[in-house]
Amino acid sequence: MIQPPLLGPRRTKRPTALSLLFALSLSLLCAPTAHAAFLVWDGIPDPDPDDLPSLGFQALSTYEFGDRIEITDNSVPLDSVRVAWKTFAIQSRVTNGTYTDPNVTYTQGDTHWLQDLTVNFYDLPTNPNLTPNLLGSVTQSFEIPMLTDQQVIDGGGPDIASLPVYGLFDVSGLELVVPKEFVIGFTFNTQDFGDSPTGFVGPYNSLNIALAMFGDPDPQPFIGIDPDNDEYYWDSDFALTHPEFVAVDFTAIVSNRSILAIEVAIPEPSRALLLLCGTLAATLVRRRAS
Repeated sequence: MIQPPLLGPRRTKRPTALSLLFALSLSLLCAPTAHAAFLVWDGIPDPDPDDLPSLGFQALSTYEFGDRIEITDNSVPLDSVRVAWKTFAIQSRVTNGTYTDPNVTYTQGDTHWLQDLTVNFYDLPTNPNLTPNLLGSVTQSFEIPMLTDQQVIDGGGPDIASLPVYGLFDVSGLELVVPKEFVIGFTFNTQDFGDSPTGFVGPYNSLNIALAMFGDPDPQPFIGIDPDNDEYYWDSDFALTHPEFVAVDFTAIVSNRSILAIEVAIPEPSRALLLLCGTLAATLVRRRAS
């Protein structure tokens, strides 16, 4: 049926003060909260420390290092993992030829280098002596700073002076929903270790992963749980000379009490919630106005 033409503009009601107030209240209710609310595991002290204990991959014959963790919310895919590292690499070792790897990319006037780092996610094995199954993996390139000679002097000398490095992995592309308890591991290539050892001396030999609350009688993260805070998952040849650290093929080993200095985050809950709230508020105003 053909509708007759409208005789003039359609009359609408103005939104009432009550409807606007309700829409405003709904928007405020759905407003984003602080970023910390989205962390589901947090082992990095606040503010970010300038120095933390650490584990060296080249120094401790390490292929991969990680831990079993329990997050507070696994209802949505993971978004990011932030990791604390320590670098003992020195700028002058680039120019004096100590670093011999021709494949390293140096940046910012040879004060930094680009390093591929990998984060792996595993399911929780039924037996800690078994290697966990890989659920997903992300490799990302990071720009790592190196110490000046003056910083080395001020910091107590080579292999003592260090710089903190905080790197953020974007893992949202995995669309990975992990179990509430899972194993997280970190790896990169050094001269002799990693998935593909370089065979060269490079600044990566002086890159360590940081630990928090080292020596605490019962260390626990600020958010989440470390179910076995006296154990790590460690794939290392270190056991060849230190049999008390038996770690083969990334399995659990008893070590000093501490936790990984990492943060694990899920997407901001407000992203989806704001879209929903905006739609509800707009619909409410339209209905009140019609």
